[in-house]
Amino acid sequence: MKILLQQARFHGPLPGHLRSKAPKGERADFLIEEGVLTKVGTGLKTSGAKVIKSKDLHLSRGFTDLYAHFGTPGFENRETLESGSLAALAGGFTRVLLQPDTQPVLQSGGEISALLYQAAGLPVEVRIAAALTEGLAGDACSDMLDLQHHGASAFSNANAAVPDAGTMLRLLQYGGMTALPLMVVPCEPALGRGAQVHESMLSVQWGLTGWPDVAETMAIDRDLALLRYLKSPAHLHFSKISCAESVERVRQALAQGQRLSCGVAAHHLASTQDDVEGFRTAFKVYPPLRSSNDRLALMQGVLDGTITVVCSDHQPGDSESKDVEFPAAAFGQAGIQHAFLAALEAGYELNPRLRSRWISRLVQALTDGPERVLGIHHQVLDAMDRGQPNGWVVFDPGYGTSGSSKAPSAPLYSRGVAQAYHNTPFKGTLLAVIGRGRTMVAPEL
Repeated sequence: MKILLQQARFHGPLPGHLRSKAPKGERADFLIEEGVLTKVGTGLKTSGAKVIKSKDLHLSRGFTDLYAHFGTPGFENRETLESGSLAALAGGFTRVLLQPDTQPVLQSGGEISALLYQAAGLPVEVRIAAALTEGLAGDACSDMLDLQHHGASAFSNANAAVPDAGTMLRLLQYGGMTALPLMVVPCEPALGRGAQVHESMLSVQWGLTGWPDVAETMAIDRDLALLRYLKSPAHLHFSKISCAESVERVRQALAQGQRLSCGVAAHHLASTQDDVEGFRTAFKVYPPLRSSNDRLALMQGVLDGTITVVCSDHQPGDSESKDVEFPAAAFGQAGIQHAFLAALEAGYELNPRLRSRWISRLVQALTDGPERVLGIHHQVLDAMDRGQPNGWVVFDPGYGTSGSSKAPSAPLYSRGVAQAYHNTPFKGTLLAVIGRGRTMVAPEL
């Protein structure tokens, strides 16, 4: 399939032989043929191409999601590899790192190899974060070297805490031998036990156990102290931080030269605890949505480069787990199809000077950031330089308009319930996503 983009702004480096054709920041026409960017210039024309033009057109290489669940194995009633990959592609993600909290937990070489084999023909590239600890119990290290040998791209304890400092120390020592990222969601379990929502006056009014910021920051402080003590080559990645104090701690650690990175879920950029009003289980997520001040601090972290990864935190549920009373509902939302647009929408409230920076930083946190965490950034750019097919995302942020997007929304591909942003009138529009062997174009274009 041929796609011709007229007057688009490109994010990131162009393939080497095309870089002189479109100076950074300037608009140009782009021709993509069978997944390969072949021509850049002004006034391009080609027969048989699908022409896409819009008021404020942008082009980026495909996004990488560092935190998602597709249900396989064990939870195919919530999501399958096929439905999850289509939802990912519809959201702009052409590469997805799946978390290990499946049934069984992804903690053996055979399980990793089998899942990679099943995912080989999907329209998105699937990578796997193998279990960081046995059974995700936080007690014993998994066999990281063997898991790496069988294709694991990272190690993660998913949403489960590593409560023991001694265990965390051993994980950092052992993990440093693999050079793969060690992913944790920071939480001191004794302070988060039984919590349902962010601790505030609202949690008191709602009669729900509150989740204090300190539960997150204490875990971050411990892990940073262990990194300083070890001076090890381990790459620690905080998968999802949620509060202002966490941003500041990471910012200071990076200034001290510590080897770590951190991410934020798109819904923490787009929503706050106020969205839980009415006990809306679609907004019951882990960690919880916090205050507006926390949300603004997270946005600032993306803007200044402290937070280098934005993920979907796609955790599809079924009716039995989400369509129940709030205290009994599982954490998570099926957000991969709308994660980018939700995060993009957050930038609309910024002043015009910062809006363009928000677009740039958000795209970096969906491309460069996760690629660097996985250690594949140069590999991706080299593949582009060699003219190999690559994922691409075409979008219009809609910041120049006051109303919602006029383009009809794409069909819902995820099986998961609790798709919190499904009916949100986003100003931005995903106009086309080009994946491995499949292209999605917005209806009526």
